[in-house]
Amino acid sequence: SEATQKPAVSTSAAVVTSKPTTKSGKIVKPSKPSTVDCDNDHTVTAKDDKNLQGVLVVKSCHATRFARKPSRCTNVGDKLGALLKNRLNKAGIKGQYPVNIVKTLGDKSQTEFHYTIPCDKSQHQTVIQSLKDSCKEKDFIDTVTAENQPDEDDSSSESDEESKEGQTTKMSQKETAAPKPTKASGKTLKPSKPSKPSTVDCDKDHTVTAKDDKNVQGVLVVKSCHASRFARKPSRCNHVGDKLGALLKSRLDKAGIKGQYPVNIVKTAGDKTQTEFHYTIPCDKSQHQTVIQSLKDSCKEKDFIDTVTAENQPDEDDSSSESDEESKEGQTTKMSQKETLQGKVTAATIAILEELYSQEGTSN
Repeated sequence: SEATQKPAVSTSAAVVTSKPTTKSGKIVKPSKPSTVDCDNDHTVTAKDDKNLQGVLVVKSCHATRFARKPSRCTNVGDKLGALLKNRLNKAGIKGQYPVNIVKTLGDKSQTEFHYTIPCDKSQHQTVIQSLKDSCKEKDFIDTVTAENQPDEDDSSSESDEESKEGQTTKMSQKETAAPKPTKASGKTLKPSKPSKPSTVDCDKDHTVTAKDDKNVQGVLVVKSCHASRFARKPSRCNHVGDKLGALLKSRLDKAGIKGQYPVNIVKTAGDKTQTEFHYTIPCDKSQHQTVIQSLKDSCKEKDFIDTVTAENQPDEDDSSSESDEESKEGQTTKMSQKETLQGKVTAATIAILEELYSQEGTSN
């Protein structure tokens, strides 16, 4: 049955090849408008005395597009922040209330945006109400719809959303292309070599600056750190941010500075060899210098880089194992077939493939 099943996949894939000439032919269908039920699918709560957190579920919104291209998230957050600021200004409330989208979840049919906003306890109720009202403005959902449109070279076009078939057949070419079908059953083999320890030059590769009077922002470049793993699994970023935040808090407590200074990793960039972590921290202007210095010192603690090393380890079913990092050849041969079909391999593509592999495993 194995023999008969495989050709079935490849022939169905061959049939579809006539359609995705998207790279050059620009046949990408626009995605239908996104929708949000602000009353039922938007929750905003107090995270602590200095921050709010929100979760917004948007329907007809393709999660992988936002995971793959963080600028889409930034534009959605900026729009919600601008509408919020406008309402607060009218209510006579001054200050900076940036919306930081810290992670996204979801699938082809909906996206869950998780965000935080620095906000003093005294303003919580007003800001929460203004956020709920801002969500209902047409300008907001129009921005989400615009950001949800596929790129010209995007294989995740509207056809995938309507029939799952589009996605499966388009991807199955990559599956048949991957030379070793054992990849599909890779979950049982555990050949993922551990990745070598990550390293960071805190003096040269860690910059922290004032973002505005209420926030500092930082960029930290870590070597021997596989960016796609962090893009694919936001919990890895959360653990790195939490560790840096805990070390920072410990130093600030010793310096007699009380308060909450959570490290929100807002985006990651990079490749197989290094990851760039971009983060923000709510912090009043009067404390900027102390917090910046304490962050730089926290970066140098062994406990921090050990956490990054741990979070950078491949999952059991992770195709991006150490061999890729050492010889680029491993990655190239494995990926190149996908690249020829996809143009560029992105974290989201890999995530979709993993999903398909697991589905294939169950259907066999």
